[in-house]
Parts: sequence; structure tokens; C-alpha cells
Amino acid sequence: MNFNEALKIYKKYQEHAEIHDKLTCIFAILPESFLPYPPNLIEEALNVIMEELWKDGDKKSIDIIKEAQAFLISYENDTESLERMIKTLTFLEKNPELKKAKLDHLERSRKSWLDFKDKES
Repeated sequence: MNFNEALKIYKKYQEHAEIHDKLTCIFAILPESFLPYPPNLIEEALNVIMEELWKDGDKKSIDIIKEAQAFLISYENDTESLERMIKTLTFLEKNPELKKAKLDHLERSRKSWLDFKDKES
């Protein structure tokens, strides 16, 4: 994979970050099919980008990519994830305080994402 191909995959993965944050707030572990590309392809792309950044001596950007790479562990195969989602939603339905806490967390997540995007522009 060349650098431009890797960059294209990374940008799609970055766009996915907003929904990732909200979904993991509720489900913790997500189905791999939610990713814009298979996890191994994203991992390869991130490694290609980090190699180029290493050559340029850009440690700060490497740290950002490593952080993005760490999010990949919050995905599992679709069947296991669906089963976990069902259990989680059932548990939340039986525990109103926890359900409210999760909903509050979602609201904070939206606000923090908007704040982040405002700082970016």
C-alpha cells in the first residue's frame, strides 16, 4: 500500500470517529462491519502513515495516529458484537439510572464533538 492509499483510508477512518464515540458510549464493543474498511487494512494504512511521519520526525502526529489505532480494539466480529449489544440494551432497560447515565453521556459526547470540530475550523 502506498502513502496516498493509506491516507485515503485514514481520512475515512477519521470521519468515522464521531459515530464511533457515540456507539461505544452505549455498546462498548462494536461490530467490525461498522468500520469503513476491515480492521487489518486500517491498521496497515496507519502503519504506512506512521512510517512516513517517522521519516519526517513528526512525533506529535505519530502519537495522534497511535491513538486512532487504539480505537480498533473496540471492535469485534459482528455476531459476537450483536449478542453483546442485545445483552447491554436489555441490561439498560432493566436499570433506569444507568440508562439515564448513558443518555447523559451521549449528550456530553455530542457537545464535546461539536466543541472539537469548532476548534478544528
